[in-house]
Amino acid sequence: MSSIIDRLYAEDTDITVLPPPEKELRYRLPCSWKRSENFAVGGILYIGRLGLLFAPHKMNLPSDRSVFEMGPNKSLEFSLAPQMLNGFFKLLVPRPTPLLQVVWPGGSAQLIIPAPNHVFELIRDRVRELA
Repeated sequence: MSSIIDRLYAEDTDITVLPPPEKELRYRLPCSWKRSENFAVGGILYIGRLGLLFAPHKMNLPSDRSVFEMGPNKSLEFSLAPQMLNGFFKLLVPRPTPLLQVVWPGGSAQLIIPAPNHVFELIRDRVRELA
């Protein structure tokens, strides 16, 4: 996993889907979009002047590579949501980390981010700074 994370940070185009430059995205964070209760899609969360963009990496199945946008920045709402695990996962992960919950007029998404209590504040502050 660490080599994949390194390649994502290095923007290795063999696995990274680069966003269009006109989006003016200033920050990026490798993370996973919790697509369903039991499935997450790895990728990069980009933060820009107009909103957020999640770009799944190319190592996902082709059906799970759709880029989606969240915004505009002024309408984004952030919170930390408890991660609900079921079945076998409850035994493996006794204290799951919270998820970043993003809500915007067109939808919502839950993201698995590193160090959620700290990174949550950084993301929220960057979005406010760019709004």
